[in-house]
Amino acid sequence: MKISFLFAILLFIFLCGVVILWLVLKRSDIREVRDIEIGSHVLRVEVARTLFSRARGLSYRKTLHNESGMLFVFNTPNTYSFWMRGMNFPLDFIWIRNGRIIDITENVRPESFFFPRRVYSPKEPADMVLEVNAGRVRELGIGIEDTVQFKR
Repeated sequence: MKISFLFAILLFIFLCGVVILWLVLKRSDIREVRDIEIGSHVLRVEVARTLFSRARGLSYRKTLHNESGMLFVFNTPNTYSFWMRGMNFPLDFIWIRNGRIIDITENVRPESFFFPRRVYSPKEPADMVLEVNAGRVRELGIGIEDTVQFKR
């Protein structure tokens, strides 16, 4: 009798924890959408600022509109690593620090969900990473030292 009562209490605590975690993650998944300017080009981007939204990124989406992207924002510059787990299409990574492009990784291919083989990092610390469809960097003529800024 004591064991089943203890089990019921532990199960209740566990389920409460799961519900609280779900609510926190659901709240942290609200994404901000902004326009950014790179040179003379304007892109509409989803801004991923939370741990959960950055971890999920663009995974599991079927496509990404050509004039859009996802901007990952970090509090401090670092050589953050990215993978292509759960991705359905290739991307270009644009690594940014203090509003300037510091590195570019082009045509990053999707990988297996369970066994990603590669992670991608910038050559030097970045505080933002912009993901766009593969080929957009070349199409738009984006290069190192180009400025990136939020539009008002």
